[in-house]
Amino acid sequence: MKYHLQYTLQAKSDIIKLYSYLQDQWGNKALEKLDRKIEKVLDSICINPLLFPIIKGHSVRYCVITSQLTLYYTIKGDTVVLLTFFDVRQHPKKLKGKY
Repeated sequence: MKYHLQYTLQAKSDIIKLYSYLQDQWGNKALEKLDRKIEKVLDSICINPLLFPIIKGHSVRYCVITSQLTLYYTIKGDTVVLLTFFDVRQHPKKLKGKY
């Protein structure tokens, strides 16, 4: 069974900001490289959402996409809800409340 993806408003906002930053600072090549990595991860999650570890005490899973970017998501029925794309260079307190 292939799962469906659903982006929260937070996840949409995060990805838009990230892509805008990469485009401005690093250009199309870096943007396309990250986009391929994200697509590969999302494809894997759609096939097997249990692939990545769960945060103890929560129903939230996480996937390290790059050393700077982590995706947090949860599973609801046949849907994978993408909660946030978190830039780990931010203060960890900024992550609270995003999942």
